[in-house]
Amino acid sequence: MKCTKEYRLSYTDRAKKIVEKMTLEEKVYLMSGKVSLKDLINDEANGNHYNYVPYPAGGNERLGVPEMKFCDGPRGAVQGNSTCFPVSMARGATFDTDLEERIGRAIGREIRAHGGNLFGGVCINLPYNPGWGRSQETYGEESFHIGQMGSALVRGVQEENVIACIKHFAFNSMERSRFKVNVTADKRTEREVYLSHFKDCIDAGAASVMSAYNLYQGKHCGHNDYLLNKVLKGEWDFDGFVISDFFLGVRDTVEAANAGMDIEMCHTLYFGDKLIKAVKEGKVSEDRINDAAIRIARTLLAFTEADDKEHSKDVISCKEHIE
Repeated sequence: MKCTKEYRLSYTDRAKKIVEKMTLEEKVYLMSGKVSLKDLINDEANGNHYNYVPYPAGGNERLGVPEMKFCDGPRGAVQGNSTCFPVSMARGATFDTDLEERIGRAIGREIRAHGGNLFGGVCINLPYNPGWGRSQETYGEESFHIGQMGSALVRGVQEENVIACIKHFAFNSMERSRFKVNVTADKRTEREVYLSHFKDCIDAGAASVMSAYNLYQGKHCGHNDYLLNKVLKGEWDFDGFVISDFFLGVRDTVEAANAGMDIEMCHTLYFGDKLIKAVKEGKVSEDRINDAAIRIARTLLAFTEADDKEHSKDVISCKEHIE
């Protein structure tokens, strides 16, 4: 895998020099999604399903920073008529990490053919609630197993120079009440049961993380300084960027920015002008904005420049992938 953490970090100085040339507005723009709810509704009205094309965020044409182009999953690339693999729960039942890595490579190739560069389909939640309607999107109910299968998908996707985004960080295991449920756990349960598989995937090289909607210990996960800054970026030394779950993953400009959120997806409701104003008022430091911008620029440049292949659309739903 070319886009290892070591390789990505080799872009740090270049990313810093680019960010130094940016205005505050340009840096904050890197942290901003570009697809509105109206856009999604119009897509459906025109017969195109959710995420029919990659969803863009950020980018800076003046300084050569590519857009982040989000492609959802987990049954394959959501775009167009891509190959539809079995649900993650079925793949998890095989406990075949070699096969899962091959599936990841196939998904990565199809995402590149669609013009995307990030796969948001590495779902590694632990389904504590038996009524969770999306439990089939994860691999099983045991932390070690989930960590091994998720790591295999990360390796496969990133082998094709597509950023693997693991989700939803963390303690997400219900759907209808996910916006309001407050999860609590003692430290041992937190580390041994709910966070260990996320750490496995970070150690495997995952370059992006999506926060969860729910609260943990009274704080929304997208505003959670403990989860994002202290554990993920501090203890685990994560070098990539954090994106929010769509639309309601960020609910407060200052809290989210200071807690380590790097990109608000998929539309800008709380970042953008509100974040620029918060920086000018001293509520968010420009150092925090610089850190986010460097993480974003470094990761996107590393993956884009590592990708030296032609990506024909013939690979989408090709015979090899279907077999």
